[in-house]
Parts: sequence; C-alpha cells; structure tokens
Amino acid sequence: LKLGSSTFGACSSLVTVTLPTGFTAIGSNTFIDCPNLESLFIPASTNTIGGNVFMNCGKLNIIVDANNQTFKSVDGVLFNKAGTKLLEYAKDVIQPEYEVPDGVTYVGNYAFYNRKNMTYIKFPSTLTRLGNDVISMCNNLKTLRFDGRTAPSLDNASVFGATNAAYTGRNTY
Repeated sequence: LKLGSSTFGACSSLVTVTLPTGFTAIGSNTFIDCPNLESLFIPASTNTIGGNVFMNCGKLNIIVDANNQTFKSVDGVLFNKAGTKLLEYAKDVIQPEYEVPDGVTYVGNYAFYNRKNMTYIKFPSTLTRLGNDVISMCNNLKTLRFDGRTAPSLDNASVFGATNAAYTGRNTY
C-alpha cells in the first residue's frame, strides 16, 4: 500500500494519522500544508518517503515503529535508521530552536525548508554534507551554528537561500 503524492495536501482539519502495517511508501507532498497535523505514526513496513512530505506542518511529532528497518524518529524528528541522516524536521511551531544530534553526517533535501518559525539551528562537527534547499525560506532564522572544522559540502548553492541568519561556530562559511 502506498500514499500517493499530495493525498492529504492542504487538509487543515487533519490532526492525527496512524498508518497501518502494510504501508510501504509515502509519496511526495502527501501531507503538505496540513498546519494542524500533530502526530504521524509510520509503521515498520514503510521503506520509502518522498520529498516535501511535511512542508508547512509545523506542529508535527513523527513517530516511527521501532521495528522499521529504514527510518527512526528521535524526539519527533525523522532520521534514517542509523541516525546519520536527518530527513525531516517538522516541529518549528512548537520547537523553533534545534540542535542536530552528534553523529549526523547529512541533512537531507528540504529538511528545514520553509520552517518559518525556526530561529536557531546548530549543526554538529560530524556534519559533512547538506542537501538541496535545507534551510531555504527560513525567514526568521537568526542563528545558524556549525561546529565542524571544515565546511560541509553543499548539494546546491541555494542551501541557504532567503534566510537572515548569522552564521556562527568555529568557522564562518
């Protein structure tokens, strides 16, 4: 079973979603513009999640079944199972400051995209790469901290597009 692209897009009354066992994929933009979505349970069977799935879902706590072999959630944030890739942060309304955990080496495409309430993001020294448009359109982002000794590689030049953040840390990038 799969959720197609934009299945629940712009559904402002959607608050809680529990996907049953058997769902293998969540298509791109599936929950885009669902501002009141607070909880999503992803079953062990889900092994594919498309892009921009949770854009403008700023209150979302993502919960992944502990038996899922592809994904996990830590404090409501979506990661790959190994915890080395941050895939989605959708809690900017309730938690506008976030420190990416040590051990994360990659922040995925659009992971913080359009999180209008974000004010602070700290990236760990383990970070080596940033995906496309990671923090683009985070217009209230004031501080972006990198603790690494070298700048992470960028998938494209628009990673930092349309932000007002001051870059701090060991080095200014």
